[in-house]
Amino acid sequence: MKICICICLSKKNKKFSIKSLNSLNKLFIPDNCKLDIAFVLPNNFSYFKDFAIKKFKEKNIKLNFLTISQTGIPYARNKFLFFARLKKYAYLAFIDDDCEVDRNWLFEMLKLIKSEKVDIIGGPQNHKTTDSNTKNYFKLIEPEYKHKQKIKWAATNNVFFRNEILKDKNIKFDNKLDKIGGSDQLFFYNLWAKGYKLIWNKRAIVTENMHENRKKINWFLKRNFRYGYSGHFIDIFVHKLFLGKLINLIKIFIYGVMFFLSLFLILTKKKALPLFYLAKICGRIYALMGLKIFKYY
Repeated sequence: MKICICICLSKKNKKFSIKSLNSLNKLFIPDNCKLDIAFVLPNNFSYFKDFAIKKFKEKNIKLNFLTISQTGIPYARNKFLFFARLKKYAYLAFIDDDCEVDRNWLFEMLKLIKSEKVDIIGGPQNHKTTDSNTKNYFKLIEPEYKHKQKIKWAATNNVFFRNEILKDKNIKFDNKLDKIGGSDQLFFYNLWAKGYKLIWNKRAIVTENMHENRKKINWFLKRNFRYGYSGHFIDIFVHKLFLGKLINLIKIFIYGVMFFLSLFLILTKKKALPLFYLAKICGRIYALMGLKIFKYY
């Protein structure tokens, strides 16, 4: 059984990419599996290629290096999809380049996708931080599901899926969401809409190395603004222009109600929640007005 894990490398996560590589080197691989790793990397990442080859020379793992000239994560993800369509893999996966993989991650993903007979599995991303505020902020902005719970979308920081999905050559990440973000959410949501089954695997864990700027509430506010902004465009891509804008207005109203309700939690661990709802509202209004953002948070 052939499996391929994709890691899309970026300049901003350069200092964490070696840690990600070290964790993959320790990954437990079941006896009936043949593992490939595909690195999608910019032209100036030759140092990483040399290091990876040396790191895995004792392992029975095939490394593939896919070079891209465009900048932007959807382009990198699509480069991998094009590559994977030409191969006979049974399963594919995405993991972020600033994440470390749990030793039993592959075993847990394989066990669940076979036992539950599903097409796509998403998993949690923990964070390397001891700061209680940062932990609480992440809990507020990230989905939390029960083990084996049905879901409608997954993120490329931790996802495992059947290669059969790619038989449809029209399935790809939307490059228009390059600066906006959310191309992975839209990608897997569209697959759910086509009838593919998605569930959550709470036991297949990856851990994100902590960026210094993500310890501050300003980053979380910007991220929620971007969630609101990208959510507007995702609704339009899924439901078309008129209905998408109508849904956007409804969500602005719902977030507004949630903002006022969350004011009662201001003295609890969820004291940042009103600000997060407000940031999402601003993001959706900003997108509705046709204004552009030029930086991905």
